[in-house]
Amino acid sequence: MDALDGILQQTGHPLRQAVEHAAGVIREAGLESEALRRLELRTDTSACWIRALLLEPKVSPREAEELMARVVDPSGREIPEILLRRARLARHAGDAWRAAGLLRLALRAQPGYAFFLQAEALAKKLRGTLPVRRSIRLALIGSCTASLLKSVIELLFFRDGIEAAIYEAPFGTFRQEIDDPGSGLHRFAADFVVLLLNWRDAGLPLFSDEPGKTVERVTGELHGLWERLLAVRSYRVIQPLLDIPPSDPFLALSNLLAGGRARMLGEINRWLECHAPQGVTLLDTRRLAATHEVSWDDPVTWSTAKLHPSPKALPLLGEEIVSIVRGVLGLSSKLIALDLDNTLWGGIVGEDGLGGIVLGPPSPLGERFQELHRYLKGLLQRGVLLAVVSKNNRSDAEDVFRRHDSSILRMDDFAMFLANWDD
Repeated sequence: MDALDGILQQTGHPLRQAVEHAAGVIREAGLESEALRRLELRTDTSACWIRALLLEPKVSPREAEELMARVVDPSGREIPEILLRRARLARHAGDAWRAAGLLRLALRAQPGYAFFLQAEALAKKLRGTLPVRRSIRLALIGSCTASLLKSVIELLFFRDGIEAAIYEAPFGTFRQEIDDPGSGLHRFAADFVVLLLNWRDAGLPLFSDEPGKTVERVTGELHGLWERLLAVRSYRVIQPLLDIPPSDPFLALSNLLAGGRARMLGEINRWLECHAPQGVTLLDTRRLAATHEVSWDDPVTWSTAKLHPSPKALPLLGEEIVSIVRGVLGLSSKLIALDLDNTLWGGIVGEDGLGGIVLGPPSPLGERFQELHRYLKGLLQRGVLLAVVSKNNRSDAEDVFRRHDSSILRMDDFAMFLANWDD
């Protein structure tokens, strides 16, 4: 039994591999009955997951899906890999509608690139199961391999109810595709064209003695691509700004010196932002790279597969592209419905009172709730409506927004305020 204890205590990253390995070892050792007995009353994530895996072959797909539904992370959130497994079980049980809904829910959890590889086959089987909100045609052209990004985007469109026909131009042929009126791009007659360029396409030296002329040359070339593309058809063009190389022998000087490569790339991007014509939307890759813990540029995958950005960054790029498409189609979210207790503040206002809830400094947790208020206030200023839908005493709930000194949000900020005990 010491061996079983060791197996059940296994942890690892990612957790999926650890629990699947543990379940496999338990089966091989013939310890299933003992493991199930020990796991029955445990509620931690790994224990519930291992138990569900051990029971899955013994029960119906619907029962197995119910077991998997109990597996959530320690904070109670759904785990994308579990939702994907539940989707497969639901489809096996003959409920394609539920399977598609579970897969969409998993894709809303911002999973990593490995998840997209695992989910691609199921998504193809479920395509057409749920209603389609819009149909579009989108083309991917550029200087890098686009097939992996295409797979990511297809899944994100599936998640958002957008039926998309996607054209992938042959690798590195973007100039020919733009300039030839009979090219595959123009015959495809896309609604959206994604022009996938990166820092290598600027052809910049490490240092230029004439940075002004160098920047002018690159911006002229890029603006010329836009002009020739838009002259053929009223495309909606989406283009990532030029990112920064992952290494530079000039280090910080590359950005400080006028002729440094990083400095010139910044000047090029600023020019593009100021001069992008109507119909061209620029995507800020620098912001994405700076705010997410992934390597944006992987020199190895570039050399081996001409892939840019790195595989781990592809879901981030795909999300930005799909977000722009949603905005153009008028499918962006227009209202956020909010709960209150332990959502906009810590604690339960009806029990803890106005002075007992956690909101604002000096509490670190209170500061995070207050920062969420500021974020929501920013969305309101952008035009997104806010609403409250909460099981609560209305007077207690309103008091926070009327009287609490640390509440950034006030009653006037809500388009609707429902706080009661009704269903």
